[in-house]
Amino acid sequence: MARSSKQCFELRATRLKFGKGNRVIKKAGKKILLSVLLFSIAFAITFFAIQRRSEQKEDPSSNYKSVGEVPGLTKGETVDLPELVSLSGEPAMLKNSKKGYILCGVISTTCSRCTIDVELWKALNAEAAKKNVAFYLISPDDDQDGMKRFATAHGFENLPILIDPRRQIGLTFKIHLVPQYILLTTDGLVVERWPGLSYYDPNNPKSAQKLARFFKPISDQQN
Repeated sequence: MARSSKQCFELRATRLKFGKGNRVIKKAGKKILLSVLLFSIAFAITFFAIQRRSEQKEDPSSNYKSVGEVPGLTKGETVDLPELVSLSGEPAMLKNSKKGYILCGVISTTCSRCTIDVELWKALNAEAAKKNVAFYLISPDDDQDGMKRFATAHGFENLPILIDPRRQIGLTFKIHLVPQYILLTTDGLVVERWPGLSYYDPNNPKSAQKLARFFKPISDQQN
């Protein structure tokens, strides 16, 4: 049966109406998709910015142009070596060490970035045993349980770790940044100091130089 002109007109009008509606929906959909995309980009930028600021706050070295600007002990200075305590509760007198030198790595449970150097600590501990050097990781606070958890969580619980019940090490060693590495004699003479992270990689042959620098002052003195 043939459609009347009126029916054809109504049909075309309906199609135009639906076609226009589809275009409106597609256009709105594109706008929503664009808004979601822009929001995701803005969120990602904000997230990484906040993360970066957090890292800078956590890493005090970001406040200095170079680690050489970090204040602290100077070579040739003499300090009183404080009495510390091991994680097992045993007293530790650094000045009573039977080794010729003491290499201290000052760290803190509040510095998660310090654990970037965990592999360095293990290497220092092994190398120190060969060179008549006593190696210790020292926390400038008295949180024994906190340090135990921190060491276990990051896999260095088997290293020699000392805490400072009297909280003297921060002032005695003039600690403004952690990690910080200090080489001393048993008389408290500062042989050398290295502030900041070392980014030691045991699988990278070039990292051997990063390890050797901690013992070079000893060989220089002996020569």
